[in-house]
Amino acid sequence: LITFIGINFFMGTKRKNMWSLLALIGAIVIAFAVFMEKRETSVNQKKTHEETKEFTKEQIDGLDKKSQERHEELLKKLGLNEKSGVLLKQLLGNDFIDVLDDNEAFNSLKQRLEKKSLVEILDENKELKERINSIEFLNNTTFKESILYLLSALKYESARKIIDNYINDNANLKPEFLAQLYDFKALTFSGKDLNHNKRKENFDKAIELDPFNPIILGHYGKYLNYNDQREKAISVLEKALILIDNGQQIKPFDHVEILTILSNAIFHRELKKTKVNRDFTFAKEHLKRAVEINTKLSNKDSKLHIIYRYWAEIHMANAEYDDAIKLLNKSIDYEKNIIGDKPTIYTAIAYMDLGTCFAYKVISGSEDYENGLNAYSKALCIFKLIDGEKHIHIADVYNNLGNLEKHKEIDKAIEHYKMAIKITEDYEIKHVMKLAASYANLARAYGIKSVNDMALYNAEKALSLYRQKLPENHEEILYINGLINHLKK
Repeated sequence: LITFIGINFFMGTKRKNMWSLLALIGAIVIAFAVFMEKRETSVNQKKTHEETKEFTKEQIDGLDKKSQERHEELLKKLGLNEKSGVLLKQLLGNDFIDVLDDNEAFNSLKQRLEKKSLVEILDENKELKERINSIEFLNNTTFKESILYLLSALKYESARKIIDNYINDNANLKPEFLAQLYDFKALTFSGKDLNHNKRKENFDKAIELDPFNPIILGHYGKYLNYNDQREKAISVLEKALILIDNGQQIKPFDHVEILTILSNAIFHRELKKTKVNRDFTFAKEHLKRAVEINTKLSNKDSKLHIIYRYWAEIHMANAEYDDAIKLLNKSIDYEKNIIGDKPTIYTAIAYMDLGTCFAYKVISGSEDYENGLNAYSKALCIFKLIDGEKHIHIADVYNNLGNLEKHKEIDKAIEHYKMAIKITEDYEIKHVMKLAASYANLARAYGIKSVNDMALYNAEKALSLYRQKLPENHEEILYINGLINHLKK
């Protein structure tokens, strides 16, 4: 504007003298100075805005980090894992971290958790229970954490209901997310809700939707391994590991689980070979890798008790029973320190393996008969509590208990072998090797009592079953063939 006025003044002057020229130049200089001042002010304002913006972001990040640290501190002091944080927030409300600053409130909460688990406390509150079992709760928390909570609390029916409702209410779910839902649903058919057909059906849906999810492959591999499909389990679990090694992100907890299950599958595959051809090298390597990754986990999420047990089983296969007993006791003690007195399936299996070690030591002349009975009794009690009366785990205990009892109480042993056979034959999934072992053990027991016709009948049943899974030069087949020939003579 100043420049425009200056030009008009210059052009309008009749005599374009030196003064009018100076006025024009002055106007231009003043206009330029004003422009530069405005520009500098604008730049400074923008810079100040950016600095303020960055400062605010740093503040927010700092607050988030501090909040997260306090969250972790509270869980650590209460002895809870990360998954429990979601439920703790539901119990105490949004200001639950403030419990750290209130000694009276913290001590009160700690005392409640010492007397009852978080799950039991939540179950007592009808309003909270309804909220936790609702879609709104899932939308306000992480879906995975919510379902995992229900699974860990053995609330399989509630978890299934929520998953089905979620699928029905959301028609356009992404395939990857829908695959996770079917994976979770497959896991709900466990324990007393066990249904192998439903489980396989949901795993198949999950893998069809997302064949490259290592967690889903891990769960499916565990299912296959559990049902004695070792080669297929190994193939699926090795695929999961390849995906992880090639950059697929996965939590250390899930990584450790895949490694331990793969180790167990390889171990059981090798057991089907003759003793001279067995090679547990890869099983051990996967366990070593699992131990390394397990160091990244909190005590609550640690799988060290499972790793101890799998190492013990390798020692048992090599007849190193004292070493196995030490590891099994470490497994049981470690799990008690993590979980408390609430028994799990892993505790039961460890007690059963402990009983088996004592049974083999009794054969060598040790005085561990009562120790064996005590271990099997604990295993049986926990299995019945978790799985019910007709689960394959119950058959395993009866079969192994018979192996101990045949040294002192042969009639009890025969009774328990028969019970093991009945459960295994009626079981939804046929465990050929377990059934064969029970028939073979029953044949031996009748042989001890010189009831040769029953011994021969059961030995031939065992041989027929073993031939479905083992090579002709396997020790078990050679032994049963020898027993049959002896009985016939």
